[in-house]
Amino acid sequence: MAWVEQRKGQHRVYWYVTAGQRRKTYEPFANSDDARLFLRLAEALGSAEAARAYLAARERDGAPSAAVAAAGLSADRPIDGVAAGRCTLAVLREGFRQARPALTERTRQDYLRDIDRYVLGYFGTDFDVTELRAQPRLVGRTAQRRDNVAGWLTWLAEQPARSCTGQPTGRRLSPKTIRNVHSLLYGMVQLAVEDEDVDLHRNPCEHSQLPVVTEPEMQFLEHRSFAAFLALFADRWRPLVLTLVMTGMRWGEAAGLQMRQLHLDAPVPYVRICKAYKRSGRGHYVLGRPKTRSSIRSVSLNAKLVAVLREHTAGLEPDDFVFTMDQGGPLKHGNFSARVWKKAVAQAVTARLVQPGFRIHDLRHTNACWLISAGRPLRTVKNRLGHEDISTTDRYTHLLVGVDLEDRAVLDAAFPELALVEPDRDDAVLALPVDDSFGPADAALPLLDIGDDDDLAA
Repeated sequence: MAWVEQRKGQHRVYWYVTAGQRRKTYEPFANSDDARLFLRLAEALGSAEAARAYLAARERDGAPSAAVAAAGLSADRPIDGVAAGRCTLAVLREGFRQARPALTERTRQDYLRDIDRYVLGYFGTDFDVTELRAQPRLVGRTAQRRDNVAGWLTWLAEQPARSCTGQPTGRRLSPKTIRNVHSLLYGMVQLAVEDEDVDLHRNPCEHSQLPVVTEPEMQFLEHRSFAAFLALFADRWRPLVLTLVMTGMRWGEAAGLQMRQLHLDAPVPYVRICKAYKRSGRGHYVLGRPKTRSSIRSVSLNAKLVAVLREHTAGLEPDDFVFTMDQGGPLKHGNFSARVWKKAVAQAVTARLVQPGFRIHDLRHTNACWLISAGRPLRTVKNRLGHEDISTTDRYTHLLVGVDLEDRAVLDAAFPELALVEPDRDDAVLALPVDDSFGPADAALPLLDIGDDDDLAA
């Protein structure tokens, strides 16, 4: 058994060298990726000692040697995993990592985790990608072989979903996760397709039958419903909820908000959004840049919110977080959601203020819908929300009943003398039927059937 520990600036792979597991040794690496690669090599060769001998021979000779053969490798097997037109998934994993230097540390770790769990976990590290097929073989098969994309997708659909800590959630992998993992395999295999030394001329992942992704239903509240919703929170949480809905901030932007970003005494009070509290990988959180360059923005604050924030932030220093958890630490989405948000939403569902599944990010949608329904220019709303593309903002417009009614009123005013008449009755004006299937609370809750690319809070 081998494992990784970080000590003295090194990423060390430890393993026991005696049967009684009382003495251990280690191999040091400069980064976690190289350490993980060593672990996979040890798994493929059968032991960490074999992997160490393999690397030593590679460094000394630059080619397979007696030491490599002693480690369990055949003489014709290359040290880099590629020879005679073949290429292993372990090699492609490393190539995939190196081909994307611009990824954030969190995204890179998430990608590698999913590759290890769902790609290498099915095919194996030593699987020759030139043997990968799109569909299972129709003839000559006596047993199920893990060599085709279709069988892999079937296996993925049966795998349990896991939380960020790796614990099963009780659900299956979602269609979106399956599509994301498929894109990772596609990207890895494409590296082999584009390598002239590898005998693979077409990506078997092309034209795969992928599950359909159903976008989650998004909701927004009208003003009166929000006031009732806000009352469900304890006093200490109301400034946070009010700030989210009045500014349209993303969760990470509110969690990373510091006092120096608030300008409550300016002629026009505003908040400068230039940071976000983000998960960097392996459960660690850091202050970093917002999602996009357009996310760095200044948002004006209305008088009511200024009064609430002034009272809430009394006595705070410039580097203090504006919003914290009960014990004073930075806001964590999972903790706040479990301890505060879900309890309030459960009460709101009972009161018919929201529908089940109302999310923190739906406060951002609420902010956008309030502004657009009041006739604010789309570009102004885009700038406030930090959307990179105005088409994202434009998606809200067709969902607003009030705006649609105003459009109808304009058209009716253009032709006041025109009425809809039934063909056989000249004196009868058609009336549109009234839908009584919605109650007053339901009528205030149109659902947003769009996918907002800015959703960081899910």
